[in-house]
Amino acid sequence: MSSPALNEKVWNRIDGQVTQDTMTMEGTINKSGILILLTMFGAYIGWTLQSPAIMIGALIVNLVLCLFIIFKPHTATYLSQPYAVIEGLLLGTISAVYAAQYPGIVTNTLFATISCFVLMLALYRFRIVQVTEKLRSIVMVATGAIALTYVANMVMGFFGSSMPMIHQASPMGIAFSVIVTGVAAFNLLLDFDMIEQAHARKAPKFMEWYCGFALLVTLVWLYAELGLTEDRQAPRGAIRITLPFSFGIRQLMPMFGDFMAANPGIVLELDFNDRRSNLIEGGFDLAIRIAERLEPGDVARKIGSSLGVIAAAPAYLERHGR
Repeated sequence: MSSPALNEKVWNRIDGQVTQDTMTMEGTINKSGILILLTMFGAYIGWTLQSPAIMIGALIVNLVLCLFIIFKPHTATYLSQPYAVIEGLLLGTISAVYAAQYPGIVTNTLFATISCFVLMLALYRFRIVQVTEKLRSIVMVATGAIALTYVANMVMGFFGSSMPMIHQASPMGIAFSVIVTGVAAFNLLLDFDMIEQAHARKAPKFMEWYCGFALLVTLVWLYAELGLTEDRQAPRGAIRITLPFSFGIRQLMPMFGDFMAANPGIVLELDFNDRRSNLIEGGFDLAIRIAERLEPGDVARKIGSSLGVIAAAPAYLERHGR
């Protein structure tokens, strides 16, 4: 099992299907390029429309098309193109949502996906990494385990629960995502090997479209995992802060606005008051205070100085003195 679409079982599905023309490497590369371009076109439309209805519809139709092509490889000749466009619609819509929350995440993920693809292709092309039976078995087992994990998480979701390591921005969650990304990248090696085997076996012409479709499936998986990895690394959560009322409103609120724009996953809970709050009793993470000296037990860092001026009217000074 390499890509969910491109594995050893595909030979059983095309066995006995004889065509006059056979696939070529050049044809496979061209078909793969066409499907990637169609995916980019669909992504542009999805990014522009940003419709939840389209996203849900694209998810359902895409799943049906994917399964149909996998079990009927010859249909890739005419179904892989609409699959690519609909896949793009889904990716574009989801990417737009993430981009609104985490500016720059889509660009970084695209760059990382392309870089990973080029790296794995170079490793395979120059035989730096050999696709042996042992490597194939390891990747198969890892891919199957990941698939079972996602299925289990989906079932748990029906009961209002989930696996923390999949969704939380914790060390375990980030480590899980990095491992899954690595497995997806190694699936590219297996895809390259299967394409080469198909060419050597003189597979039917429609396998050019099927191999392009299978490669696209792996690339989309890799893109999704790279995006999730970056998403999990972004800081998130709530920070409770107590701070002086007037000073906080005038001086700190503009800074908090910039901070929240740069960290959309962070929620600031601000308590404006001029009394000295107890951090533990109040459940605060941080206190911003104006003071000349620290109280015993305080752990603090100076962030600035505040100059205070006492002013009075001349008439007041005449009556009461300076």
